[in-house]
Order: sequence, then structure tokens, then C-alpha cells
Amino acid sequence: MKKALFVALLVLFAVAGSAAAREITLTATQDACLYMAQPTTNNGTGGRMDVRGGQDGVLIQFNLDGELAAGEVITAAKLHLPYWSKVSEDFVAYNLLAPWQEGVGNSGSVGGTLFPWGPASVGDASWTFQASTAVRAGIASDPLGNTDAFIGVMVGSEGVLWNTPGGRGIGTDVGVKLLDVVAWTGADMDLDPAGVTVLNGWADGTVDNYGLNLWSNNGGLTKLKTIESGAGPSLVLTIVPEPMTIALLGIGGLALIRRRK
Repeated sequence: MKKALFVALLVLFAVAGSAAAREITLTATQDACLYMAQPTTNNGTGGRMDVRGGQDGVLIQFNLDGELAAGEVITAAKLHLPYWSKVSEDFVAYNLLAPWQEGVGNSGSVGGTLFPWGPASVGDASWTFQASTAVRAGIASDPLGNTDAFIGVMVGSEGVLWNTPGGRGIGTDVGVKLLDVVAWTGADMDLDPAGVTVLNGWADGTVDNYGLNLWSNNGGLTKLKTIESGAGPSLVLTIVPEPMTIALLGIGGLALIRRRK
């Protein structure tokens, strides 16, 4: 009898866990690219984001509000990055510690929606500024580092500086590492356990959700699609009830078996 009940309990646990697991896909609510080559311009609504090793970074944010029911937790997460073109990249990503603004991101005079750099407006994030507080037209001898292509195009002139340009100050601009992927060639990227913990914090409100900063440490160049291109980054979450919830379901099933016997 005891052995039969024990086996039944194990089966109930397995069934409860597998039946309760679900998967959801979240589309980014905003995304932008930070360009070291154009440090005070912005890319928010352009068609692509260029990620070049050591020179560019991508800011991405997802809204997890209301996505988890009471007693649910995220157990796994995959970051999906659609691309125009790709090379093998060594990607890392960290959770951002401050808010940022996606911005306008493309300029008809410099390029269309597929042009990677565009004008900045007040509030926009860039390689130099976490948030621009003033803008001006670019000039030929631009002390802010923009090229002649941006003569007359609005660029950030003042702003709240990142602690490290590109928002790479670990512990100041960003917190813990969410993922560390070597030789990405286009496949979905699994978040590290620390990253899954951060996502649960975003979901339950114990960690401020300012999104993530993703960059490559190698010398490749990958062109990622933005949400405005009809694709854009997405996050696939595996969600299950908390272990205690599953255990209670199993115990309830066991009690029902005992009553029937």
C-alpha cells in the first residue's frame, strides 16, 4: 500500500509539473542601438541595429507586468534576435539600472528607415548620454565626435552621462550578467540562471525593469532587426507554478487517492 501511494505521489508531481508549465513570447516594447562611431546620435525607430564588437550596444526592454499569475515563476528564458545579416558574435547582456528613451532613430536627410543612425531629441539615449537634456545641429568640426554626415542633423549636446560610455559600467550603468554567449550565429540565446532570477524580479516588482544592454566583445558586425521592421527582439519565457504550489497539488491528489481507497 505504502509503495503504491508513493508511486502515485511521484506520478502526481510529474503530471502537475508538466501540465502546469506554459510558454509565452514577449515582444520588445522598445529597442535602440548605441553607436560609438556616432556617440550622440540615436537609433530608436530605424529598421536595423548594428552590433560591432567593442563599438556598439543594443538596449532592449520587455514588459512583464501581469504576465505571471499568482504563485508562478519563470524557470527558463530565451532571447530571440532577428537579423538582417550576422557573423559569429560573442554576446553578453546585463540588466540596466536606469531608465532610457528609445528616440526617433532615423533621418530622411541622412538615410531612410534602414539607415542605422539618426537625429537625437531631448531624452534620447546614445553612446555618450543615458539621456540627452539638450540637442543642437551637428557641425563639421564636431567636438562630440559625430562625422560630417551629421552636419545640420540634431545630435545630443548635453545630457546625463553613462558612468561608462555605451552604458557598460558594471554596477553603475548595469547590474548582473543575464547571458554570456560565445559564437552566436543566429540561434536563440538562453539566459543564465542569474538572468532568470532578474526576470522573476522584474515580474514581481522586486527589481526595477529598465531592460537590458547587449553588446559583443569580438570584432564581428551583426545587423539586427528592430521592432519597427516587423520583427524585432523577443523573449520566450517558460513559466511554472512555484514548487510549493506543485507540491500542494500532489498532496491534494494523494489525499484523494487515500479517500477513494
